[in-house]
Amino acid sequence: MVAAGLRQDTSVTPLAVANYAQEQGYYSEAGTSWDLMTTGCEQFGIQGEELALGESSVKEQLESGHPIICSMGPGTFTIEGHYIVLSGWKNGMIEIHDPNSVSRSKKLWAYGELEPQIKNMWVYSVK
Repeated sequence: MVAAGLRQDTSVTPLAVANYAQEQGYYSEAGTSWDLMTTGCEQFGIQGEELALGESSVKEQLESGHPIICSMGPGTFTIEGHYIVLSGWKNGMIEIHDPNSVSRSKKLWAYGELEPQIKNMWVYSVK
């Protein structure tokens, strides 16, 4: 989602990323390696860097047009692990894209609802 959106490149599909991740060792039975979020993403013309938890840093990045991928732990989005994209800041709330849920993607979220479930996050820009 992030690479396709930032680069306006419809060839960057979930299948293309999944195939690349598997071929390059970023995916195993344990799931997707966090290295895909920083090193692996360069293959798709974007730069990712780890972002420390904090509402002010999330707000700043989203207001600057930089999407954020979050690795989510158990809670609202998953029972084990799941990735979502924070895509915008609107009226003090966060717009998200959850590939598993249209209804959760249509809702605006308070940072406080998300933070306890975030295991890690990365912010992106075009290389």
